[in-house]
Parts: sequence; structure tokens; C-alpha cells
Amino acid sequence: MDQTLISFLDLLRHDPDLSPGQEQQRASGELPEWVADSAMHWLASPGSVNGIADKLVVGVAVWSRYDLQMLDELNAFASSHSTVRVYVFDVDRAGEELERFVPGVGEPGQTPVVGWWSGGVLVESGTGFAGRQLARRVTSGQSSQLNG
Repeated sequence: MDQTLISFLDLLRHDPDLSPGQEQQRASGELPEWVADSAMHWLASPGSVNGIADKLVVGVAVWSRYDLQMLDELNAFASSHSTVRVYVFDVDRAGEELERFVPGVGEPGQTPVVGWWSGGVLVESGTGFAGRQLARRVTSGQSSQLNG
């Protein structure tokens, strides 16, 4: 399967046999598989990202069209850039461990939750609009500005 053909917005496809809550539950259950079929990596537990590679960790809510659109953009980036690994997790399933996925974010008021690691060190994190801006800076090649 061509990893760039995945559209994460399709997770919110309408099913007349399901209530909106059931559709969101289905989307949440399918998200790990969709990420596994993409150029990104599913982050099942916060301890599974380590090492000194540059990485962008993104927590999304499957009910947010904005978050799913961002995953489409990040998948396109990850398909053509192997120097930065993109890890994805479901914010709603992280629960009390959210702070371990992206330290310093506290209790986010908005999604996504984004952390940028360079050389094994958390350089910056953000949520909501600030998180989206961080992801855009990293994926647009401006990540060197984050280190200094």
C-alpha cells in the first residue's frame, strides 16, 4: 500500500448503523492500524521512544478533524524524510500517562499534544495551536531554530 494514499480523515467516515459515539470509538480502535500502515510509528507506551534520533511525538484526538488533517500532512512528511521519526499516540487513551508521553504539557486544554526531541533531549513541547506550529516548524526544515 502506498503510505501517502492514506487519509486519516477517513477515520471519521459516516456509518448510518453507528451513533456518533460509536463512530468515534471505532475510529479510536482503528487509529493504531492506520498509523502502522503509514510512514509514521504508533506509540503504544511512553517508554518505547528512546535513543538519540530526532523525533516528533504527536498525540491526537480521533474526533478532531484538525488533528487528522495534521496526520495526513505528517504522513506525507515522514514518507519523504527519514531523518526525523514521527510517533503518534491517542490522547484520549493516554489518560494519566499523558505527561510521560510528552513531559511538561500538563493537562492540555486542546489537542494535539506535540513534543520535539533532538539528540535524545526534549527540546520543545506544545498543545493546541502551539503544538501545530511546533510540528509545522519541524517538518518545514526549521527545526534547527528549535535547538538554539
